[in-house]
Amino acid sequence: MINSPLRQDDDTPSFRLYVGSGGNVRFKDFGTGVTGGVFDLVSLLYPGLNFSEVLEKVWNEMNCHAQVDTVQVTYPKRAVSKPDLLVAKRRASVEDIAYWDENGITKDTLSRFRVSPISRFWIDRSLFICRSPSFAYDLLTEWKIYRPFEKRLRFISGGDTLQGYDLLPEKGEVCVIQKSYKDVMLLHEFGIPSFAPQAESVDVKQAIMDDVRERFEKVYIWGDPDSSGEAFMQRHVDEYDILPVVNDDGTKDITDHCKEFGKDSAKKMTIRLLKI
Repeated sequence: MINSPLRQDDDTPSFRLYVGSGGNVRFKDFGTGVTGGVFDLVSLLYPGLNFSEVLEKVWNEMNCHAQVDTVQVTYPKRAVSKPDLLVAKRRASVEDIAYWDENGITKDTLSRFRVSPISRFWIDRSLFICRSPSFAYDLLTEWKIYRPFEKRLRFISGGDTLQGYDLLPEKGEVCVIQKSYKDVMLLHEFGIPSFAPQAESVDVKQAIMDDVRERFEKVYIWGDPDSSGEAFMQRHVDEYDILPVVNDDGTKDITDHCKEFGKDSAKKMTIRLLKI
């Protein structure tokens, strides 16, 4: 028996790996009653991934590509369901306020974008206790959980709703596709409408882009200066012929710039990069 990797409050080991009757490795979490095979476990550890992405993650982390010359993977046809998320809200602490303040985001903006501090959350039936400042984004149709100080389960998505899209004005001069809700909120502080997919691996759909381009004179996409960010931007530039933007000062994104150089500097850089 070992401590469950699915729960942070498992002080008494209640998780077991064993070989099933068919010879396959399986698991059981006695604290929640959840059982399954290897890929079920990976899916629970990374609930934001669909089944195809789970297989790809295992393939890459096991370094399988180094063991074969070619491979053809056929994914089984099965419905992929997102995790059922529930949250328990709490009062904002001094640490919460300090975290958002260093990112240039005020209490009013947090309220407008429906961001709440939480004390615990549930993924399906599994309870997780928040031992560091953690937050829930109310995206109206689902929750998204953000735990900025955690390495595991840092982001947990309950669906694929676009972050901030419902709060865009009817018309405008500029709209920015960002890569995170945090960056969306900081641009709001500067009076610039923006929204973000759930992750850099998620593309904005054609119908949404048609709507955005009809409502705004210019549409930009702002990604990180790394391989994932460049791929995120390039896919959208190629598909929709929109304008790419990237930090040109060595920082990763607009909130990182804000933390390092201050909110006024971040606003000036935003205005300069967007040419407004």
